[in-house]
Amino acid sequence: MAIIQRWVDGSVLTDAREEGRFHGQQVQSIEFCLSLAITVKSIHDAGITHGDIKPQNIIVAEDGAPVLIDILDFQASDDGEPSNTAYSPASGGRLERDRFAVTKITEEVLAEAGLDASVAAKISAALDSCRDTVPENGTLLPLMEALELALLPQLEEAAARQLTIQVPGISPGPLLSDEGKFYVRKGAVNRSSLFIRGACEELEIFLDDRMRPLRARRCTIDQKQISRLARFEFMQFEAEIEISSSVAPNFTDIGFLLADEAFLSNWGNQATKGIDTAAGEEIPEAQPEPTFDDTAYDAFNDSQAAVAIPKLPTVDIRRLWQSLITAESDLTTDGVAAADSGFNRDLKRHIVPFELTSGTFDFNRNDRVGVERLDRKGAWQRIGELDIARSKPDRVFIDAADWTTTGNAALVNEEQRLRFISHFEIQSLRRRESAISRTLSGQARIKSIPTLFEPKTEFRPASLDLAVSDEDLARYGLNQDQREAFRKVVSVRPLGALQGPPGTGKTLFIAALTHFALTRGLAKNILLASQSHEAVNNAAEAVLRLFANQDEQPSILRVGNEGVVSGRLMPFHTDRLEQLYKDRFGAEFRDRMRLAGRALGIPLPVVEAMIDIEVHMRPVAERILKLREQPEPEDERINSLSNTLEALGESVAGADVLLFEEDPLQVLDDTLRAVVDRLPANERPAPERIGRMRSVFNLAKDFVGSVSTQQRGYEAFLAGTRQIVAGTCVGLGRTSLGLTTTPFDLVIIDEAARCTASELAVPMQSGRWVVLVGDHAQLEPQHPATVVSKVASELGTSELAVVQAISSAYSRMVMASRQAPGSRPNIACFLRSGRLFRKHSMKGCLKLDGPRLK
Repeated sequence: MAIIQRWVDGSVLTDAREEGRFHGQQVQSIEFCLSLAITVKSIHDAGITHGDIKPQNIIVAEDGAPVLIDILDFQASDDGEPSNTAYSPASGGRLERDRFAVTKITEEVLAEAGLDASVAAKISAALDSCRDTVPENGTLLPLMEALELALLPQLEEAAARQLTIQVPGISPGPLLSDEGKFYVRKGAVNRSSLFIRGACEELEIFLDDRMRPLRARRCTIDQKQISRLARFEFMQFEAEIEISSSVAPNFTDIGFLLADEAFLSNWGNQATKGIDTAAGEEIPEAQPEPTFDDTAYDAFNDSQAAVAIPKLPTVDIRRLWQSLITAESDLTTDGVAAADSGFNRDLKRHIVPFELTSGTFDFNRNDRVGVERLDRKGAWQRIGELDIARSKPDRVFIDAADWTTTGNAALVNEEQRLRFISHFEIQSLRRRESAISRTLSGQARIKSIPTLFEPKTEFRPASLDLAVSDEDLARYGLNQDQREAFRKVVSVRPLGALQGPPGTGKTLFIAALTHFALTRGLAKNILLASQSHEAVNNAAEAVLRLFANQDEQPSILRVGNEGVVSGRLMPFHTDRLEQLYKDRFGAEFRDRMRLAGRALGIPLPVVEAMIDIEVHMRPVAERILKLREQPEPEDERINSLSNTLEALGESVAGADVLLFEEDPLQVLDDTLRAVVDRLPANERPAPERIGRMRSVFNLAKDFVGSVSTQQRGYEAFLAGTRQIVAGTCVGLGRTSLGLTTTPFDLVIIDEAARCTASELAVPMQSGRWVVLVGDHAQLEPQHPATVVSKVASELGTSELAVVQAISSAYSRMVMASRQAPGSRPNIACFLRSGRLFRKHSMKGCLKLDGPRLK
């Protein structure tokens, strides 16, 4: 037998290190070690082990990637398994030897790289975790995560940047950041200027023809403008900006920005558009469908309006919530074909000139969108899937691989209607419908929660007598305003609200409340939710920072797709935690089976044989069966696997084992029977005990192989056993998490003012104590005009009354608390940006006259 392998140009790791290839090369060394760990984990996932990983068996390719060699090592069976003492642990099998070797080689390579002390300490801790956490050498995930984090940009350094800008005659004081970041865009086309935008103000800096700052002006900006301007902003940076008035201008501190490659590239790009809001330049709308977010909202929400607003009829909250979710379920994205479709043979797509008539053509690139057409009988037929990457609102690309057309007939005819069914939107709607249904039917943990949002509710909250001293709050760095709000929120049950403009420390407040509730025994498990993944990441990372100096860390579960989870939270992601458990279970598999065999009274030789049969022989036998079931069986492949199965059987049983042609699984029983027959008659286990042992194997296999299904949700187990579960409002509603059956002592919802009632209902339904956090003056949830009109008709009221009523549940509760504190439950607390506020002409933006909160 001969094996042909690919030739790899490079040198073995031993020679590469002697040549100094990794000396002082931090990034290259970390990437090499990470690639090695990923490679070893990949072959383990494929059911393959190496068993003899050492520098002499690793080639450093020309591109710096590690390549394992000698995976198949031919030697006499009497010589035993290949191994080496220098790169082998004191105990363990081939899997453990491979993992230990990776940690040892990582140590040696990184010792020459000259790592920063902080990075080296984190990787060293990860190495210890891989080796010492029971089972020892059971997984490489901690090392992989530490190496991945080491390759991420160190954001903390950028966050510490302090900028001081001096401008004659300007209003002094800090320019508040937008969650720690500032955003940059071009100014008007007819002059050379750039805007640096913060939370509710921006600074326009005028430049000469040599890109040198000349002067600057400061102006306010509201949240509605920010939401529309976002697409014109071409870069961002983290800093703290202090603006001061002086005799002469000084823009030295923004030199880094003007020299940045990303800035220069976008500045010189004609496609990067500029816009000037301060001069009254109109901001184009992003959405084609009209929404009640301007005139209607301004009509009732601008407290400074000169014209008195007529009193509108009260809308029943329960009916409103149900009507809204029902109206949303009827929304569709559809349109009409502008001409017959054509077929592109290269792309294998049907192309339809298209005119959108309803909805918005804005699908997530990871979504699956079905395309349906309306036939002559008025029935919708699914004809394929939308090619999201290529499709535009005026030209649709359809993948109709499973649809057959007769002759040269077009898939879609001119003026034929098409509609699009988004998998993501359906899942989101179902989760929100379920949450609203459970909430309105009294199945939420707080059964009376809809009543709490009624404008004239008679409900009065409970106020717990909790003593919270300044010493208790000292560790959180809260100022006096935040401490007062903290004491109120922590004592109110079952619903509390915290309102604060940007820059008032709401994220720190959330982290402090989470830490305090867990450490003081007010809550055993906490659900952190928000409308956006960024806010979820920020809140969860803030919690981790508070626990950083404690011996015992909280158990966290971060829910969501890997692409939206921050690097610091990846070790707590559902998939990572699940894989970690599976790795540990796999590493302990042989020991677990031995314990089970001992408990069942099965001799050790039989148990060992059963382990080898299940781990090594059964996959081969099942593969043979699958190959035989194919329309055209691969005889050579089947014969090769049959020989392998016989050889494995001989190795386990110590004798020839015949392979039955009809059923390759029979060889497994023959192998086990041969092992049992070699034992003395009085030591042979009874058949029923063998059967019970097989049940144990099936259970273990089920755990590792099929635990993560919708019916057997491992996520539900994690969600029910973690102290903190974090995710977006709608994302937390997926069935596999089982939040409808998992109660949480505390639910904290950030960005609550931006959530619709149905979005809030998803996390709220699980909480015994709920705290809503947000800024009611920021951009509120928007509903299409068609939804408002339909709901108004169903409720028998005006559209303006519906617009007022569907102003976010959080905002209405906060405003009611502020306007009529004597007639409203005292459930809302307010954070301020300083000692004194004054309202500016840009409504919704508050400027501070006092010191800024840190």
